Amino acid sequence: MIGLALFALAAAAPASAASPDLLARLKLEPCDVAQINEATGGPAAAVAGRCGTFVVPENRSVAGGRMLTLKTVVIPAKSAEPRAPIFFFSGGPGQASTDQAQYFGELGHRQNHDLVFVDLRGTAVDSGLDCGLEGSDADPQSYLRPFLSAGVGYAACRDRLQSIADLTQYNTTISMQDVDELRKALGYRQINIVGGSYGTRAAIEYIRLFPDAVHAAALYSLVPPESRSPLDHAPASQRALDLAFEQCRAQPACKAAYPDLETIVPTLMAQLKAKPAEVVIPHPATKAPITVTLTDAAFAGALRVMLYGIDQQRRIPLLLHRAKSGDFVPFATAAMNSSRGFSKALRVGLLLSVACSEDSWRIAPDEPARMSRGTFLGTARTTGQLAACSVWPKGRPPAGFYDPPVSQVPVVLVSGQLDPVTPPSLGEIARKRFPNSVHIIAPFGTHVPNDPSFDRMEEQLFSTGSVAGLAEVATMKAESPPFALPDSATE
Repeated sequence: MIGLALFALAAAAPASAASPDLLARLKLEPCDVAQINEATGGPAAAVAGRCGTFVVPENRSVAGGRMLTLKTVVIPAKSAEPRAPIFFFSGGPGQASTDQAQYFGELGHRQNHDLVFVDLRGTAVDSGLDCGLEGSDADPQSYLRPFLSAGVGYAACRDRLQSIADLTQYNTTISMQDVDELRKALGYRQINIVGGSYGTRAAIEYIRLFPDAVHAAALYSLVPPESRSPLDHAPASQRALDLAFEQCRAQPACKAAYPDLETIVPTLMAQLKAKPAEVVIPHPATKAPITVTLTDAAFAGALRVMLYGIDQQRRIPLLLHRAKSGDFVPFATAAMNSSRGFSKALRVGLLLSVACSEDSWRIAPDEPARMSRGTFLGTARTTGQLAACSVWPKGRPPAGFYDPPVSQVPVVLVSGQLDPVTPPSLGEIARKRFPNSVHIIAPFGTHVPNDPSFDRMEEQLFSTGSVAGLAEVATMKAESPPFALPDSATE
């Protein structure tokens, strides 16, 4: 079956010779790739693909060492003469890329491009580097703890994971070496890249390492190596909240319904700090009633996560209004669901191996307090990660990681104006690396903004290998989405 799979893939793209060793490490079989209808959220017809694994050495400097199995999904192009394939890089770090295959099988790109999804080392849903400390359905209250919980429990997680993994071998550079070996094994000469959030850092590093292997890239919500996540999270979240409130005030009905937006968050934070709220809400899985405690820290952490998506963001004034009136049920329910989804999407052990090696060690002790001054989030997100990193093994990125050479690869950069974690300023930093690029700011985009015109924009980029005219193709909505009102059907 391996030979048949490789023959089909090699026939679908410009050939690139692969060594027998690489070919032996790739195993793909025909499969049905389940799909989700984005409009309804329900299932859609599955598409034919090839699913399997690609095996890579954990440490390339150790002969005969541990091997890692990376889950891989390829959805072949419909065209008999496809163009360069599209590789999808997911966020986190810690998200499994193959989870995203269910949303892209009927993407217009499939007409002309193979679509390739591979779980980077440490991200597999069933065998990734996970700590199990970021919440569970057995203890729903745990979803309302601050992310990384001030580092509590991560030394024990480190000890457990070190029995199965060398945690210093899980970083962006090594993962991109895995991806390039997969590219060669699949027989592709060049690839296109779509990356979101942390996936943009992965793409930037892949382009630095293998510029000749990249035809073009579309990168959403930039996380360039110069950024020092999560140091930017507090000011970026406050900026996004302030902009959302400003847009609410620009809508007469929203302004009339919520006249106290400037004071409502600090008022609620002070109230919850003095006396946490006991709230009865539905269990996120069973829907049975449960009682949870909403602290000021839980409130702030949940509010940050709610800012990630425009639909939830447009409900925030309503949720705050209800909470101020004494009804915390809508806010706590939304907080539970959004924080649960956030926690389940990440393999936190992998996140720490990447972030501790690439970001946290560059944060000075005085910076969390200085950067978070005047924000609702405060220092908790940064100090929690620094505490976890203090006990986590750290590798070091290679020379040139933070200051790579300028690349002529054509790249479109897309930022969301309302992004609470990767604001447009990070897109401008990334643009300095790519003189052959265009930076598009979605006026009402949040984190990893989405718009139907982006598909057309990407297809033009991947077809022509040029960024010319892409800003005109990305015709995003110019009107602010409405906010939920107390008497609206969306309440």
